[in-house]
Amino acid sequence: MELEKLLSSIQERIPYNQFRALLKKVELPPSNGWDNTFKKIRQEVESEAENIEEKIEKLLLAYREHLLVGEKAVKFFKIKPSLIQSLLNQAEGLKYDECPFTQAFPFFLDDENSNNVHPSNLYFIKKLKHTNGLALIFFSKKYFQEKQSLDVSTINDSLTREYFDQFQEVYGLKQNIKQFADIVFINKKENLVEYRLDIRNFSRDERKKGFGLIHKKFVNLFPSIDFSERTFSALNFYPLLNKFYESSEGRVCELGFTTDEGAIKKDRMRFKNTDLRYETFHHAGRKAVTLITPYKIGVVWEKENYVDENIELIIPGTISLLTQSQFPVIDEVILTGCMNLNDCENVKNKILRFLR
Repeated sequence: MELEKLLSSIQERIPYNQFRALLKKVELPPSNGWDNTFKKIRQEVESEAENIEEKIEKLLLAYREHLLVGEKAVKFFKIKPSLIQSLLNQAEGLKYDECPFTQAFPFFLDDENSNNVHPSNLYFIKKLKHTNGLALIFFSKKYFQEKQSLDVSTINDSLTREYFDQFQEVYGLKQNIKQFADIVFINKKENLVEYRLDIRNFSRDERKKGFGLIHKKFVNLFPSIDFSERTFSALNFYPLLNKFYESSEGRVCELGFTTDEGAIKKDRMRFKNTDLRYETFHHAGRKAVTLITPYKIGVVWEKENYVDENIELIIPGTISLLTQSQFPVIDEVILTGCMNLNDCENVKNKILRFLR
């Protein structure tokens, strides 16, 4: 086991609060911040603490599952059972791309080796069999923009600082580069192909570009398969908006909607354990109007045991959906907080149940 590669890969892709939860699950000691936590883990290994090899192995398995389901934007494509079987048969003969990612899997690359992969190229590096199908794994290095709060007090120029002092908060867009794990899951149980795009606060345009890269790479791996819309059609998640809102499923934490009077509203609950559907102001307002039409919804499922981070599903529509089209389409959902395959399967089953 290469401990340092495991720790650096975890830091590259797993949010810290989720990492703390994973440590609790495998009975390793968390601390304050990445550096102190890593130091504690190294001390446990060096002192040959009780069952340490077993605990590190469990942490590796948890990391590998997180690669498959953690922090993803997801698309589902309905496909005929015969084509699913053709994909599975042809996948047996697929060859991996020759690149540093393939050699390093399941770990990400260090800085030196990451210089040997081209930014935004998608590399097919692994396939993993699952009870319900087959996962094709693609690693990449991508540029993306991240919104960051700026500390005005650090600006040296007095005139510039005086100008920005009139604002309560100042933000900037910083271009970052990170490594990502995108997944195509060929689901023989549900006759679906799932695109799972690794995300880091990606904008809508960045997600669209990412899904485009996955689709192009996947289609090129199977040149004899018909991927036309007639045989390979993306599921529309728009009908889920009302179904989740009207159900008792989960806890609604975010809602964008219009009223029958033409008002446009967008609410998000900042407090845990409060459901927007029953929040006093929203509940009273809902009674006062005949109809509301959601265009975006966020639903949370609280974990009951070891995990600090809840599972959150976002159906990310925009108001333009309701004004530009008679038949609105939302072809992606955003799923965060999933720690393992069971988490992902549970939410996926809820989605598919409401779409039937």
